[in-house]
Amino acid sequence: MQRYKSKIDWWFYLAVVGSTVFLALVIPPKVAAETMSVLGTILSAFAVVGFPAWLIISTHYDITEDELRIRSGPFRWTIKLSDIQSVTPTKSLI
Repeated sequence: MQRYKSKIDWWFYLAVVGSTVFLALVIPPKVAAETMSVLGTILSAFAVVGFPAWLIISTHYDITEDELRIRSGPFRWTIKLSDIQSVTPTKSLI
């Protein structure tokens, strides 16, 4: 089995860092003013920072003798190599 890490574009890292800075500036005053609960803070932090970070850290591709296995955070796909018709490089944001 061969494992390949996913290439992560610079803008995705920037989005995660920007979200972290945003949360660090906005959330503490709201918690201090009691307009936001601690649970809401934790859920917001995970949604904005934790989930994208989980995707960055865990995304990889495993190639076995007959399958391509893709893992990204909680998502998993398995594709039979015989079903792949072509592979082409792309610069798409999608």
